[in-house]
Amino acid sequence: MSLTALTSAEISLPTEADGARVSDRIAVLADTVDAVGLTDNHAGQPRMSPLAAVALAREQGVGTIVHVSCRDRNRLALQSQVVGSAALGAEAVLCMRAIRCLASNMWPT
Repeated sequence: MSLTALTSAEISLPTEADGARVSDRIAVLADTVDAVGLTDNHAGQPRMSPLAAVALAREQGVGTIVHVSCRDRNRLALQSQVVGSAALGAEAVLCMRAIRCLASNMWPT
């Protein structure tokens, strides 16, 4: 059995709807990685959906790994995220259980 190593890099998606910024980040990595990991509300902050970023990556021919955080979602929402990722052509989904975000000075409590 032959094994092949793949290279990936993670992109933290912006807090605003800035598709051009995400496309630029993907373009920088396009020639050096096999796939980009697209974070899901990184650091517990609302951010651009990784599904939107999948579409931007597909335009550039870059493989994608959609991160799915189980924090703040029920089973139905999680399943929808996975099905949506597959429908858009994501090569992989990385499901993780996130740590609980404690109140901090990042967000008013």
